[in-house]
Amino acid sequence: MGTMMRIGVAGWKTVPPLLLTLALGGCFGLGGDKPPLSATSSPGGAPAEGEIDIRKYLGPDYCPEIRIRPGTESLRVFERGFEDDNAHVVWQTSISETARECLYDLQGNLILRIGVSGRILSGPKGTPGTVQVPLRIAVVKHQEAVLSSEIYNLAITIPPEGSTVFTEVRELILPSPGRDRDYLIYLGFDETGKSFADIGPN
Repeated sequence: MGTMMRIGVAGWKTVPPLLLTLALGGCFGLGGDKPPLSATSSPGGAPAEGEIDIRKYLGPDYCPEIRIRPGTESLRVFERGFEDDNAHVVWQTSISETARECLYDLQGNLILRIGVSGRILSGPKGTPGTVQVPLRIAVVKHQEAVLSSEIYNLAITIPPEGSTVFTEVRELILPSPGRDRDYLIYLGFDETGKSFADIGPN
């Protein structure tokens, strides 16, 4: 159905904060204790349920700060040809909470688990069905290098009621932060592929 995406916060309905139903070991994006986490991808080889994860006790007590890129907190999809017309919104979504956990393997690599939760709403021109939501997660070493930058197209089903919440957890393996401890995590919606163009070295 020809639609056009627009990233931004203008005209976005206020959505009450959602509790991110994830436990992230002890490093949290927004603080507070949260229930257990279940990763959607786990290249680090997470232990079986009930086993102790030795990775929690390796490496330094360091976990990078997580930030939502300004202007990428929400995303609206319009019918093509009716951009910026609220009467022609197909669906809209926003990020409500973020969290992260840092583990270390025997080689000193940082195993970074990143969680995000939000809400998606059907607009005046929307119908029930599955939509693709482009979430980018990027990790940079301050003023030096982009360590990871990837768009995850989340398949989210909008129910007949027209509203649902989502949670997503991704796991990345990165080089050891060493003594500098200057990593930063950025995330947000990035349909154009340009919203994170300036996160590299200054």
